[in-house]
Amino acid sequence: ISNLLDNAIENCEKEAANKYITFNIYRKNCYLVFDCRNFCTSYNPNTDKSDKKLHGLGMKIIKSISDKYNGNDYHVLKNNEFVHIVNINI
Repeated sequence: ISNLLDNAIENCEKEAANKYITFNIYRKNCYLVFDCRNFCTSYNPNTDKSDKKLHGLGMKIIKSISDKYNGNDYHVLKNNEFVHIVNINI
């Protein structure tokens, strides 16, 4: 949860206007779903921070957790909205 929100907050800090973040947790069938969305005009999957060794791991950690619990990890930029959905099997 913290990686999803940290990424959304950092992305919104780069935007000039229309900033928003929505975060929902719900159950869908046998999955717990984490749905995080934020305004975004461009997406770069690589960290832009100077210390590459200590940053840029969040997306890998999220993917690792979803894999560990037989879930999936989906993210897309569409219509100026970055959508990141993580499902874990419960």
